[in-house]
Amino acid sequence: MGNTQKILSTALLPPGLVNKANTNGYVLDVVPFIQVTDITDHPDVQAKLVDLYQQEATVIFTSTNAVYAVCETPFFKNPDWHICCLENATQKALLKYFNEGALIATSADATTLAQKVLETVQPGPIVFFCGNLRLDKLPSLLTEAGYQLEEVVVYNTVETPVFIEQDYNAVLFLSPSAVNSYFNANVPEPDLLLCAIGQTTAAAIRQNADNPVLVASTPSKEVLLVEAMNYLASKLPV
Repeated sequence: MGNTQKILSTALLPPGLVNKANTNGYVLDVVPFIQVTDITDHPDVQAKLVDLYQQEATVIFTSTNAVYAVCETPFFKNPDWHICCLENATQKALLKYFNEGALIATSADATTLAQKVLETVQPGPIVFFCGNLRLDKLPSLLTEAGYQLEEVVVYNTVETPVFIEQDYNAVLFLSPSAVNSYFNANVPEPDLLLCAIGQTTAAAIRQNADNPVLVASTPSKEVLLVEAMNYLASKLPV
């Protein structure tokens, strides 16, 4: 590979980030390892959403996929919701549809978000908008604490494993699903840097490999890429 550092992203990235990597002397390839499908046009899901749009409710979002699935239906009507969500991308997406006062609890990962809900919301009904491959930690913590959690699946995630033949210096992961998909088809070299957007994704990586793991200081695609590039640059011979 010479001195050119090569990075693989296992999820789609904005074109600006690809250009950022290229202008800084890195090769950035994008190979999606999951496929996400909005299922809000299913009659049962649609009927549930139409009902919830008319209610005052406490709701949870842990992904931008869920935000756009719920808020981009033709029936969406700025509902009176008290929202708990992950910070950064999910929070920014929600603020396109709700004012900041609607967000009553935010946190960097699902486990600490569950703790914030326990501190902020009295036990009772909560709606969790999620995908079919959602992780167990947040629902388990809330149901064990006596909350009546209703899960509404608004999108499906399908793993699409790909065997990677090229050598890379780093691989970027934006979700545990992408981690699982990647490891279903690949065994990384021991020194390959594996980069996670957050602690939950990092935990999934560590379940599969003993490779060095870099976790973004903020759960952001740009921060993840920049910190991966900085790490690789620090390892180049002087």
